[in-house]
Amino acid sequence: MTHLNMLVVFYTRTGTTRQAAEEIANDLFTQTYELQCSKYDKFFSGYLKAIWDSFRRFEPAIENRFPDPRRYDLLVVGTS
Repeated sequence: MTHLNMLVVFYTRTGTTRQAAEEIANDLFTQTYELQCSKYDKFFSGYLKAIWDSFRRFEPAIENRFPDPRRYDLLVVGTS
């Protein structure tokens, strides 16, 4: 059986997606990587900012360095 190099990548504002990502990673015997963007906090104002930016098609910057996706055979991506 060939071992696949996998990574579960996620972004969460409230923590719900983190829980799901960790469960998926545990089932796949792999690690997680959380994308970070401090522009959208977990309060209602952060939710409104995210909606407004989405409406304007504005893409906020990811604040941490993402690992090279070419290193992985499978990327599982989740967001909330």
